[in-house]
Parts: sequence; C-alpha cells; structure tokens
Amino acid sequence: MAEASCKFRRPVQFPDNLITVSNIDLETLEDDCFHMSYRMYSEKLGLEFPVAKGDSLIVGYNYRQNKRSNFPQEFLDSIVSSEKELLLEAEE
Repeated sequence: MAEASCKFRRPVQFPDNLITVSNIDLETLEDDCFHMSYRMYSEKLGLEFPVAKGDSLIVGYNYRQNKRSNFPQEFLDSIVSSEKELLLEAEE
C-alpha cells in the first residue's frame, strides 16, 4: 500500500458490528498498481449511510529486490473477473 486515506463521517460506539464494502476501480488497474475504495457501515446506526469512507493506492512490490514490481497476471485477471461480477449483480 503506497497511500491510504479515511474520512470518518459518524461516530461509532462499542459494541457494534461494522460492515466494510470495498471495490477496485477497473479504470485505474495497471500491471503494478490500482486504486481501491472502501465504505464502512454500522449495524447499530443503519446501513443507509456510511460511517467512514476511504481509498488507497495499492502497489506491487518485490521485497527481495526492494523495488516496485508487476502483479501476477492471474491476480489481475481475478480482480477484473470479481469486479465485473459485482457490477452485474448490482445491475439486477
């Protein structure tokens, strides 16, 4: 993870259950990086409005060589497949 941000929109108190929804912006998907967004919802406060929103820049990194690297093609293909499935489900 190269960058991350989170905006807390509503306070949450313990005990509560939080549901996190994430997605990858396929338009930003590259061989070595992508943007991911997150939304968190509180069961106590209701699932209509997120209590927090965030996003991050995910970067492939080779720790042995200490440098940025491409993701395996199988990994990239699985992201595209999963995100397209979610988009189709949302349209139904």
